[in-house]
Amino acid sequence: MTWYDEAVMTEVVHCKSNKEHGVPEASAHCASLHLDRILSAAPAGLLVVVGKPAALAFRAAYPEALATKDNFAVESENGYPDPEHNIFPMVIGGKKRLVCFLWHRGSWGKITDLKRLYPQDFHRLQEAAGQRV
Repeated sequence: MTWYDEAVMTEVVHCKSNKEHGVPEASAHCASLHLDRILSAAPAGLLVVVGKPAALAFRAAYPEALATKDNFAVESENGYPDPEHNIFPMVIGGKKRLVCFLWHRGSWGKITDLKRLYPQDFHRLQEAAGQRV
């Protein structure tokens, strides 16, 4: 078994641009058009949305699913995202998955690994990552 049997990594915008010109403006549109189709090809049980721009595009692609997740990709007072709004089950690409938000490595001063960011929920994330749906 190879890593791509267990995971998928995708950009939100797939069009070539010079120095990412137009990417912020295109991300919501591209995500709503293509993200579900791309993710439907992946067997992964865990979907990690990395970074604020990806979180905004994810929200645009799945507004109904995130309607009650006002604090998705939002840092709480203690510096950690609220697990209730940042770890949740969702059907994406026709498959039930666990969705989770993670800060991008370039985020200054933010915890950028799942084990430290969600210590109480890390076991759930591991279980979902190990499931093939």
